[in-house]
Amino acid sequence: MAAEEARGRTRRFLNQPFVETVMLALLLLGIACTLVEAGLGFDLFCLSPRPVDQTPAELEAIASQHALQNPPHALLQRRLHRTTPAQALAHHFAKVSLGRHAQRAMEPGDSVSGPENQPGAVVCEGPSGEQVTLLADSCHILGISILCVFVAEVWLKRWVIGPEFFAQRAHVVDAVVVNVSLIFEAVLEPLLEANEYGDHSARIKIVRSVFLVFRAWRIVDVVNSVFQVFQPEAELEELKEQLDEARARIRKLERSPAKQP
Repeated sequence: MAAEEARGRTRRFLNQPFVETVMLALLLLGIACTLVEAGLGFDLFCLSPRPVDQTPAELEAIASQHALQNPPHALLQRRLHRTTPAQALAHHFAKVSLGRHAQRAMEPGDSVSGPENQPGAVVCEGPSGEQVTLLADSCHILGISILCVFVAEVWLKRWVIGPEFFAQRAHVVDAVVVNVSLIFEAVLEPLLEANEYGDHSARIKIVRSVFLVFRAWRIVDVVNSVFQVFQPEAELEELKEQLDEARARIRKLERSPAKQP
C-alpha cells in the first residue's frame, strides 16, 4: 500500500506542467552545451581574438614552429606508455594542446611581428587556452549533470509505470538515448580523448555529432509530454466554464416565479 501511494505521488509529480517545462528547458540547455563543445572542437568560435600584422601563411609557419618546439604532453606520454582508463578519467579535464598547424591554433603570448604594410589577421585562442578550456569544461560538466537528471527521470518513470514501461516504444528509445549518451559523455569520450592520436580527433567529433542528433529525439518526447499534460488542463478549464454557465442558468430559473397552471 505504501509503495502504491509513493508511485502515485511520484506519477503526479512527474506529470506536473512545471516539471515537464523544466525538463524541456534542461534538454535545450544540454543541446546548447553540446553545440558549444562541438563548435570548439571544430574551431567554429574565435575566443580572445587579437589583431596582428602577419599574414595567415606567416601565422601558420609560426604555429608549426611552436608545435615543433613545444610538443604536447599527451604525445610524450604516449611514447612512454599507454594511458590507463583510470588515468584517463582522472585527467580528463586536464586539457593539452594538440599542436594544430593552423592559424587558429596560435596560443596567447606567441610573439608575432612584421612590416606594417603587410595585411593584418586575427589570432584566436588555441585549444589549450584559458577561455577555451574553461568554456569546454563548463559545458561538459553541465551536460553530464543534465544527463544525470534525465537518467533519474527515466528510471523513476520505469518504477512508476512498471513492466509496461518496456512496452511503450517512446519510453524505451528515450531510456536508450539518455543512458548511452551519459556513458559516452562520462566514460567513453574521456578515454578516447586521452588515448587518441591526431587522426582520431575527427572520429570523436563525428560521434559527438551523431549523439547530438539522437539526443534531439528527447525534444519530441518532452514536447509530446507537455502537450499531453496541458491538453487535459485546457479541457478541464472548458468544462469548468460550462459548469459555471449551467449553474448561472439554474440560479436564474430558481429566481424566476413559477407559472401557475
